[in-house]
Amino acid sequence: MQKSRGFGVFILLSAAFFYASYGIFSKIIAGTFPTFFQAWTRSVVSLLCFVVFGLVSRLFVKIRKEDMKWFLGIGIVGALAIAPIFYSLAYLNLGTALFIQYAATVIVSYVLGVMLLREKLTKVNYAAFFLALAGLLLVYWGDISINRLVPVLAAFAGGAFFSVYFVFSKKIPQYSSIQVNTFAYTLGVIVNLLISVLLRENFDFNFISSAWAANVGYGIAGFLGSGLTIYGFKYIEANKGSIVLLSEILFGILFGFFLFREMLSAVAVLGGLLIIFSIVLPNLNSKLNSGRL
Repeated sequence: MQKSRGFGVFILLSAAFFYASYGIFSKIIAGTFPTFFQAWTRSVVSLLCFVVFGLVSRLFVKIRKEDMKWFLGIGIVGALAIAPIFYSLAYLNLGTALFIQYAATVIVSYVLGVMLLREKLTKVNYAAFFLALAGLLLVYWGDISINRLVPVLAAFAGGAFFSVYFVFSKKIPQYSSIQVNTFAYTLGVIVNLLISVLLRENFDFNFISSAWAANVGYGIAGFLGSGLTIYGFKYIEANKGSIVLLSEILFGILFGFFLFREMLSAVAVLGGLLIIFSIVLPNLNSKLNSGRL
């Protein structure tokens, strides 16, 4: 069991590495591809990976009519999250963008949990909620100027959309994550392509370029991050696994520092630590109560 758990930690660390690599690809692509053009073309790459894997593994089943509304909800919010996340990673420090995204995910998850899932919040949940909110404010004041408000809002929107994605996915646990992701990326291609056409974005099909190589790498990283997350959670408990995935922030900060010479202020780092603690706190409290810390 101990060996299996260690293996699960390694797999989830690998998943977090690939998630954090989004920032590298976004920086390379920034200023070359229009935002929604990047979103739908990158989604095509991820979608192809999911389709091939799902067909080979025979993970696709018929979707029941009553479950279709949840698939559509997941697909639409997932599609709308792609472009904002790319934009925020491209134009903010990687650590800053990731801190804001995680804070948004925590805050919106609690709100949706109460409103849609009728979850009861404990004192610890309220503490975690306000810690995430305070951390978000510190990150904003410590590392963001007013002229970068648009990428900040994009980061928050991306995290919020993915929070909705995760909450909705709880309604259809009987379907594989591969099938859910395949459906979501299908809508990701359609929705972002339509927006790109409506905005009359320029389509760049010069495939022999660093931007296109990064875009393909971005799509593959999305598939590997999701696939490794699913695989890793087979070997480790969900609460521990979710904490391991927080290493994405550490990888993002390291990528930003060593590759792009990005530095976070002390205030922003303090805010980021509060956001991380807001995610860890509920799991820490449950372990203390059970005597299995």
